[in-house]
Amino acid sequence: MNRPIRKLTSLMISALLGVSAVYLPTAGAATDPLHEDVSMAPGRNVTPQEEAILSRAAARVLQHIGAARAAIHDHKPDRATAELAKAKDLIEIIKAARPTTQVTDHIWVDKKHLDYKNTHQVAVDLIPIEAALTDIEDLVPVEKLRQHVKAMQKGKKPSAAKGLDVLQDALLYTEVDLPLAATEQQVIAAREALVDKDTKRADRALATAQEGVQFISVAIEAPMAAARDSLGQATKDFAAKKYDLVKQDLAAAKAQLNRAVKGGDELTRREAARIQKAIGNIEGKVSAGGKETANAIEGMWDRTVALAEREVEKASMGWAKHRSTTTARAALIEAKQHIAFAENLEFYAQSDPQDIFKALDDALRDLQQAKADAHLGQADQDEIDRVAGAIDGIRKDLQHRAAYTGVRQELRQMIDRL
Repeated sequence: MNRPIRKLTSLMISALLGVSAVYLPTAGAATDPLHEDVSMAPGRNVTPQEEAILSRAAARVLQHIGAARAAIHDHKPDRATAELAKAKDLIEIIKAARPTTQVTDHIWVDKKHLDYKNTHQVAVDLIPIEAALTDIEDLVPVEKLRQHVKAMQKGKKPSAAKGLDVLQDALLYTEVDLPLAATEQQVIAAREALVDKDTKRADRALATAQEGVQFISVAIEAPMAAARDSLGQATKDFAAKKYDLVKQDLAAAKAQLNRAVKGGDELTRREAARIQKAIGNIEGKVSAGGKETANAIEGMWDRTVALAEREVEKASMGWAKHRSTTTARAALIEAKQHIAFAENLEFYAQSDPQDIFKALDDALRDLQQAKADAHLGQADQDEIDRVAGAIDGIRKDLQHRAAYTGVRQELRQMIDRL
């Protein structure tokens, strides 16, 4: 009795392991290297206008689910069935139009005709819903989310931030995503339950669909935004000759910049330290007033304005996290920052023109890096060329301030779109 069992077990192991269970090389036998390469490329791309349509469609799916539950509670199963049919139609439309990524898995063995390649499409499942919290509560119950957001904003309960340090000056983003596959599964289950005249089971399925909506709250530490606000207040207090308040504003800005020095990326740390040093250079001159000190404070404020904007732009939320142009977007953010530096050097720092030219050259380098992103379309590449031409124009007339503003505005629009 034992022999057949052992033989069957051996066959099962061979089947599970495949050919490798039969052709195992002996120890010391030469083997050709085995390679694997997994590559990803954009599949279906969608425009910002299409993203907005998909977001509205996702919101309407939830509206129909809510209407279906209301109909069930009113003992009107036919109306509930009609609402769910509309929800299912919208889900099919979203599935057909959502962005995808093409994933190719390539496995091969050197010096042998052994090669495997498989390509498949991976579709976005979490569909961002672009709606205010007050609008979302009409779609799904959000009291728990409201309490969560309130706790994060007050900074009273660190546990509410799920591991993030809750800071009074943090930027709080709340995103609502519809998990498409799970929602579709519950809508199908509810429709089947209604066919069976089981309204309680249908209602449970729809409640599960509503509860499955994902709320993502992200607290982004934004010391530059806080420093910007303190320096902005310092400019106002200095103009009003409230010098004691100016000293308090500058002290607050230094404390916020110290956070940036400790926790920011390389550029943020470097610039925060630079502004801290500049504050130290003028603190003893505040009480004397004067245009030179006023210009220095305004210059520091102007620099933090651009750095604070960079903090926000680097946060990838909503549809931005699904786009394939993240490399180009990151490079454009840095290009805009270097244009802001060039402008600040020209109008506030009385800098050597070579320092300004270097900042402009850094911006041009960033633009070339953005243009090299294979995921960019021709229209975007052409726009980058136009911006580069505008930067060349700035080099010829460093005091044409409107030109700096125009370049930054055009880059800002591209960053928002990508």
